[in-house]
Amino acid sequence: MPSIFVQGILPSISQLSNLNSIIMKKSLLFYLICFTALISKAQPYGSAGEITKVPAGTTTGQPFGYVEYLPTGYDGVTTFPLIISFVGLGEFGNGSDSDLNKVVSKPPINVMKTKAPNGAIVVAPQKSTSLGSGDAKSVYDWAIANYAVDLDRVYITGFSFGGATACAFVGDYPELVAAFIPICPAATVPNPATYLRTMPCWAHHNFNDNSVPFTRSNENFRYISGGLNPMYTSGVYPYPDKNPALPATDTYTMYMDLTVTGTDTTVKMSGEYGLHEPKQFNALTVYPSGGHNAWDKTLQNAAVWTWLLKQSKAGVITSTKKLTDVAVEIYPNPSTTQLEVKIPSEIVQDVTSINLNNVNGTLVKSITDNISSNLSINVNKLTSGVYTLTINTGTDSLTQKVVIE
Repeated sequence: MPSIFVQGILPSISQLSNLNSIIMKKSLLFYLICFTALISKAQPYGSAGEITKVPAGTTTGQPFGYVEYLPTGYDGVTTFPLIISFVGLGEFGNGSDSDLNKVVSKPPINVMKTKAPNGAIVVAPQKSTSLGSGDAKSVYDWAIANYAVDLDRVYITGFSFGGATACAFVGDYPELVAAFIPICPAATVPNPATYLRTMPCWAHHNFNDNSVPFTRSNENFRYISGGLNPMYTSGVYPYPDKNPALPATDTYTMYMDLTVTGTDTTVKMSGEYGLHEPKQFNALTVYPSGGHNAWDKTLQNAAVWTWLLKQSKAGVITSTKKLTDVAVEIYPNPSTTQLEVKIPSEIVQDVTSINLNNVNGTLVKSITDNISSNLSINVNKLTSGVYTLTINTGTDSLTQKVVIE
């Protein structure tokens, strides 16, 4: 009786084998489904290294048409920074294939393949009206759910009306953003904007912008200061003859730096001629001319990309690669007027100086600011002879002989 009971309840060896086979097949099917879901989630519409138009309705869950750029090394597994870019009034549209051409023609989309080909994922949405903060958040939510994104390196930029969207999004969701580049924004950040005191922010504006006045970016600095002295950049910006209707004689960058002593915070403002990245967290670069279009000169500048891609909520990024690991090009050699130096984008942010010494070891040229992936060095006034060009990072250096004829 007991043996009959056991046979009636327990499965036979052959039944166990069949059951095990069924379980294994179901487990394999489960993992295949999960793996397929992972790949479909992490592999967006386009291809690595390419700019792709994605008309509205093409992808599930994305409410707008958009243009994407995927970095050259994108494989759906390795995480990359994400840049969400908001365009201006001239690029508004219904998200159709033809309307998205207006977005393709504008930076940062149209410059990524040359300025930072393996730097970041870029998503630039299009709507027939200005996107609000809620619209922007839906783009962010969709992007991080469908791309392999480094959540510590989400960057927001926008120009004109898109700058207003960028300001609104950063104001409502500062905890999501690693760095912010507002360009001639058609609205200011929400006041007060004390959250921007410790968020890397490099603003850009043309002084003679008659569509969105330079004072709009000026106000952002006041809101960041939270009423702390000085409130306005007018005490720093070098108006010729102290006439606020006149631009500075050249591009000018103003800085806002903070000093915290106990519970007291002081804001120090300073400035200098030239395009310079923030010394601490905040800078406003003002170009003397260009009308409303400050976006081309800003987002086509390799120095801006170098600064942006270094920023992270986890701290400033430095490359683990050495100069000897990458292909640095110095040409023509011999040269008569210009030396071209090309440094791969993955390490250019670590370069601290480029020095040119004559045969006696005397330093004749040194470059420490605005070092970009494509750098031209004027050598037409140097005496003919043999020189050494040395590229330095914080950890190593690379030296090459060059001949000036």
